[in-house]
Amino acid sequence: MIKFLIKHFPLFIILMNIKYVFSAFLPYYIGISITYLSYIAIATTCLLYYIKNHKVINTENKLLSYVYKVLIIYIIIGYIKNLFIPSGLFPFFKLQICCALLSFGSIFIFRYESTMIKKVLKTWWKYVPIIFVLTFWRIEISFYISILFLCTLLLILLPFQKKKNRPIIITLWIFLIYCGLRQRLDYVELSIALLLYLVVKFGQKWSTRRYKILFHTIMLTPLFFLSTYYITGFNILDFKSYYTDEAISKTAGDMTEDTRSFLYEEAVLSSVKHNYFAFGRTPFYGYDSIWALKRDKQTGSEQGIIIGNSLQRVSEVFIVNIYTWCGILGCLLFHLLYYTIGFKTIKNSQNYLLKVFALYIGLFWLVSWIAHQMFNPSMDYICLYIIVAMCINPFYQNMDNQQIIKTLKSYQP
Repeated sequence: MIKFLIKHFPLFIILMNIKYVFSAFLPYYIGISITYLSYIAIATTCLLYYIKNHKVINTENKLLSYVYKVLIIYIIIGYIKNLFIPSGLFPFFKLQICCALLSFGSIFIFRYESTMIKKVLKTWWKYVPIIFVLTFWRIEISFYISILFLCTLLLILLPFQKKKNRPIIITLWIFLIYCGLRQRLDYVELSIALLLYLVVKFGQKWSTRRYKILFHTIMLTPLFFLSTYYITGFNILDFKSYYTDEAISKTAGDMTEDTRSFLYEEAVLSSVKHNYFAFGRTPFYGYDSIWALKRDKQTGSEQGIIIGNSLQRVSEVFIVNIYTWCGILGCLLFHLLYYTIGFKTIKNSQNYLLKVFALYIGLFWLVSWIAHQMFNPSMDYICLYIIVAMCINPFYQNMDNQQIIKTLKSYQP
């Protein structure tokens, strides 16, 4: 069974990637069924692959293996807990979250299956661009960036792309800029891709020390602003407190509106009230949200289950969700994980591209304080897992600049 799943793993990822196409062209129950089946297939493949290869993984990647074990344990505990204590999340929400956490194991598949990254990239090239071109007119605009998220990674690697593929990447990226940006975070994602493209383009002669300084700065930025808030009360997310000019976008609305602070406040208050701030509530629960309760009463919608006088929800922000599910322990584990992988990559890599990938990991962690919800398996995390797998793989670490350029070109159609 595991051989069958591994063989079709790239297809599962593509099906998950184009899930919004299903909802636009198929009856709802068929589209949603395909989506959930792709989630389950990815999660099952990752879990079974880890179980089968856990000895090697434990020996060579102890921290990654430990984090994955913690996630599995939390899912098991959450399932048992949910049998006795009601949750405010719908069953399919809980399924999505569990699949998202289990898909963390994709890192091991990309690390140990030598041709998997190549297969995923070639499968994406084969299906996604043409499917998107043929169907985008029926898809909600806000979903464009989710379907084409791999373009952000391909843009970073633009200098390493074959000449025939560069116009396609640039065209799709420009299309996203003009037609696909509906949130401020979309601007952030595309800006990061452009920034790292420039680093790839001009950073070949940078010293390892410069990469280390940049990486440490990126990784410590969230902790700096968190400490600043508790010490001085300055909230970096409250733009209007220090930026008085108007910044209105036709597509993203008010660029200075603070839509994140209240998420932190509700999550922390909920954790203190129910005493789960240290170890979390497990992935089968959300945090109590007064905002969500008011929203549902105003709109007449039912997007959650009311427990007592509270309605539980998951957030658009990874760090808020992981705090709710795994507490401070989970936040520290992921910080340590990304920090360790990024620092070791910069220190040990024989080519500058992996050093740039370390910056990608750092920036992903930074953006995780305002986005990357990890609510279901998604392409932003698949891109991260591909990069992490390359960073921890001696095969890529030991390549010089010319060798890794040649290798990446071989991964393209």
